[in-house]
Amino acid sequence: MVNPFLIMSDPFRQYLFLFLFLILTEIESEFILSTIYNPLVGKKSSNVKLSQKRADAVKGWLVGKGIDAKRITAKGYGPDQPRVANDTPENKRLNRRIEFKRTK
Repeated sequence: MVNPFLIMSDPFRQYLFLFLFLILTEIESEFILSTIYNPLVGKKSSNVKLSQKRADAVKGWLVGKGIDAKRITAKGYGPDQPRVANDTPENKRLNRRIEFKRTK
């Protein structure tokens, strides 16, 4: 399993993972869906695979910390569902994101 901190080395994201972990330890009955988006750079199929690998890494990290794997569905969307057009470096940065949603 890939360590999500190696994939997403931004210190803010590290704090985000820790914060999410703390929330999940307090709200035991909730289900979380983790989704990862990448801007389209190169082949779409490669971006989808990379996105799924990152989503699986986040889930693996949380499971490794003791969160029940059944509570998390990891989904990597690749370049689908961008927030903004992928036409500038700044927009690509905005589209490279992680979202966590309650599903139950």
